[in-house]
Amino acid sequence: EAASLYRGLLKCPEPDWKARLGVVYGLSEVSPPEEMESLLAEEKRAGPKEYRAELDSLELSLLRKQLAALPPGSREAEKVSRKILTLQPGDPAAQRALAWAYFNQGRNEEAYRLFSSLHSRYPGERDYALGLAYTQMKMGRDGEALALAEKVPFKDDEWQKVRAQLYLKTGRQAFEKKNYPQAEAHLNKALAIEPDNRDARILLGWTLFARGQVDRALSLVQAEREKGKLSPEHLQALNDLELAVLRKQLAALSPSSPEVERVARRILELQPGDLSARRALAWMYYNQGKDREAYPLFSSLHREYPSDRDIALGLIYTQMRMGKTDEALALAERVGFQDREWQEIRAQLYLKKAGEAYDKKKYAEAQTFAGKALAIQPENREARLLSARSFSGQGK
Repeated sequence: EAASLYRGLLKCPEPDWKARLGVVYGLSEVSPPEEMESLLAEEKRAGPKEYRAELDSLELSLLRKQLAALPPGSREAEKVSRKILTLQPGDPAAQRALAWAYFNQGRNEEAYRLFSSLHSRYPGERDYALGLAYTQMKMGRDGEALALAEKVPFKDDEWQKVRAQLYLKTGRQAFEKKNYPQAEAHLNKALAIEPDNRDARILLGWTLFARGQVDRALSLVQAEREKGKLSPEHLQALNDLELAVLRKQLAALSPSSPEVERVARRILELQPGDLSARRALAWMYYNQGKDREAYPLFSSLHREYPSDRDIALGLIYTQMRMGKTDEALALAERVGFQDREWQEIRAQLYLKKAGEAYDKKKYAEAQTFAGKALAIQPENREARLLSARSFSGQGK
């Protein structure tokens, strides 16, 4: 009813522009934005300069009110912002809304230019700086974003989160480039802001490991486990880090060290069936003279990894020490290793079999085995002597 009355007043043949302006203002309070836009365009075509200027001021006020009610960064906000900037170029609120619209649409270069301009003109405005930082991060300009984050004075939660995120990201980049001192420095800064950031703490553990500080890395793993509430991803990441630390510790231990068992068994808790841990345990038992423990381990490993020289070697040495000469010889003849150590083992086994056969007066068998030993070691005096005696024992 009010809108109808106002429209009727606008039809007066002899307009009083001041009164007409009041009518238009009245209409602006009861009409939807689309109708007002059309009405203002029509009024601007008819009125004098001063009247048109007042209408521009009213339109600008209405557009700003409309912009404030729209979702930030929406396409509707973009349209209204452009209308405001047509009436008032350089309007910071409209430029800000337009920049966020570009940001949300992935038009990063355009957002970057607007946020950069706003931040350079209004360096004390938090939101302009924040928009610029987010845009730089989205564009992969992490160094620029970090420099900005370290320069501006804002300390609210969102800005602190941005800083922590940037320190973590640049710490990861430094780690990937093997710049471990820089990685550690950035990760410590991230953790100074967010002490419970597990991604940063786990990456710090890897950084310490890479710098050779395995004890600190292991302490960090243990501390994270004690905190509990680990996601499956973080649990796996901690397990991987601990495994790397333990494997490095295991490699540095003497094969007969009693510490081997503790470290190897922890590795097997984390990764059942781990080859390096089982191999280390088997050799530790062998070096400690615990053949009954070493033998099943080496046997199992050799079945799984028949072409692994070191495992086969451990098995054959254990068999020989346990008196399992036939098993050892069968293994020695089956595997294809031809290095000097393996040839010496074969010669030793042939010689042992020759001696056993000779003692049982199986002279032909003894001579055959002695001959095989001599084929490997022609200058072996014991084999030559045993061959001669075997020959003689046959009455030849």
